[in-house]
Amino acid sequence: MVSRSGRRAAAMLTMAVAASGAALRELPTLDCTDGRVIDIEVKKGGAVIEDLLEFDTRAYHFEGSDAAVPGHTIKMHPGTTCTLRVTNNLQGVACNGQHSNDFHCPDTHTLHTHGLHVSPTEDNIDTHIEPNGGTHDYVYHMPSDHLMGTHWYHAHHHGSTAMQVGSGMAGILLVEPAADYELPASLQELYSDDDVHRVPPMMFFHHQFTNFGNDQTIFFWLSQQELLSQTENNVPMNEVWLDTQLDDFYTVNGQYNPRVTVTQNVATLLRMVHGGGSKHITLTVNSAACSLKLIARDGVFHSLPYLDLETIHFQSGTRADVAILCTQTGVFSVSSSSTVGLQPSTINGHDQSDVFEVEVVALPANGVARAMPTSEAPLPSYLSSLMNDDVGVGGQEVSVIDFTGGLRGGWGINGVPFPGFGAGEYVETFCVDTTYEMQIGNQGFPLNTQGPGMSMIPRHPYHQHVNHFQIIDGGDPSGSVMRDGEWRDVAPTLDS
Repeated sequence: MVSRSGRRAAAMLTMAVAASGAALRELPTLDCTDGRVIDIEVKKGGAVIEDLLEFDTRAYHFEGSDAAVPGHTIKMHPGTTCTLRVTNNLQGVACNGQHSNDFHCPDTHTLHTHGLHVSPTEDNIDTHIEPNGGTHDYVYHMPSDHLMGTHWYHAHHHGSTAMQVGSGMAGILLVEPAADYELPASLQELYSDDDVHRVPPMMFFHHQFTNFGNDQTIFFWLSQQELLSQTENNVPMNEVWLDTQLDDFYTVNGQYNPRVTVTQNVATLLRMVHGGGSKHITLTVNSAACSLKLIARDGVFHSLPYLDLETIHFQSGTRADVAILCTQTGVFSVSSSSTVGLQPSTINGHDQSDVFEVEVVALPANGVARAMPTSEAPLPSYLSSLMNDDVGVGGQEVSVIDFTGGLRGGWGINGVPFPGFGAGEYVETFCVDTTYEMQIGNQGFPLNTQGPGMSMIPRHPYHQHVNHFQIIDGGDPSGSVMRDGEWRDVAPTLDS
């Protein structure tokens, strides 16, 4: 994958969750604007996935709420300031700034956002909110020209990220349109909160309660219980199984196989966030009567023509805004498969026949059909295309970023394991207001020499904090996984 990057502005609580086939629920939403401070408490809570599982977990609690798994949806607005005040009331041992590349510090917390174009001192992952009452204010000064978009936030303390995110510490983050930002009419209807056909934003969340495979050195194969066992854990899961056949599955907004309702012949927007840990999903709507168009990915609108999709691919942290239009009534399953479409790696893929359902209801006699959007949304100057830019200063500068390894503590860049913050070792140093071209690959490591080769190699996606990057050559002619010219902050990586 080749991309370019630039910035031109430089106690036990219970949560009940609906059962299979229930209507998709709206996650509680907090509007963070006009200097509002939202209090988020990190502590032990309890989750119930109805008919499947009950378990204790580390969880977010918002403004005195019960445990929220996943977290509440947070809305931010351009030109305003939002403060997320995180207080860590987990009971544990302080981490004291440790940032080594192994499992450690299960009760220290860091909050990270995807998609916000703010200072890295604001979205700062080198913060350590220690247990037993530690607190930190994350203050986000939203630029006045910040693009509206679908994003997310999650726990991100190095050494416990996989465990805490797998526990449910993640949520949807929506940036609302700026006061002077105008969407074309065909997009305004889709994105309006007042649209009678509106579908709640969707958080896909991976629950893994069994080890995948036999090699216990591969961290992304480990169950949540196994991850907890890697450190001194004082929040045992105490899981109670209601259905032992389902121990590796996705939920949507905390529900197993919920139902999304759309109206026949009315284009409807699905705003989707993949909050899974290490797996990717490839979704298919199992009906020839439904068509899909990709409107935005990772919170940035696409250029015309909008892509027709047969499958919707999500890496960890990927977001997609997709318009769906169905011409026949009925109930259709939406499944995930590790073998359809372009797959960066089948070993990271997920198979599930019933991620959610789409129910198509008849258009009322006095109803109005709505076609797929055909207008393009304007982008702010900091997302101007870099496709034809001169690269670097005084000539072309190419940075090769190659993910290697994959064993516990073994992931590295260009063969060098992560040394920890403050170690003085950097893969590259970039300058502001400069365009760079990056060649991003993944050597990975083979897991099955008798398997299909490349597809049996785990792929670590590339994620860039604060700044999006633009795909120049993603190696995907279909554009369903990566589209040349699109802006991303998470992207899959293929062979080096």
